[in-house]
Amino acid sequence: MRGAAHACFFLRIFALCPRSLSSWKQIPPHGIRPNAISPGTADTPLYDKLNIADAYRDQVNQQIIDSIPYGRFGKPDGVAKAVVHLASDESAWTVSAEMVVDGRRRLNG
Repeated sequence: MRGAAHACFFLRIFALCPRSLSSWKQIPPHGIRPNAISPGTADTPLYDKLNIADAYRDQVNQQIIDSIPYGRFGKPDGVAKAVVHLASDESAWTVSAEMVVDGRRRLNG
């Protein structure tokens, strides 16, 4: 699982974020502020739809939780609040930023 998580991390950073963050030169005249949200593992119904055996799922979930310093999955509303913040006037001076919403998992290694 750790390999898959790292693959997703690198895909997210090297594929998506440069597109978001490097576009700053082209779009400010249009009033658009390019920013990126990098969410961590969130507790959503997705896993219920994958038909993963409960024992394996519990084991993988525990490994993921152990890698998160706050000791729990994120919640979708936490990611949504970050998106709302970046879209609001409160972040009007925030441009070409990546907001990591992952309970510090990325920094934990």
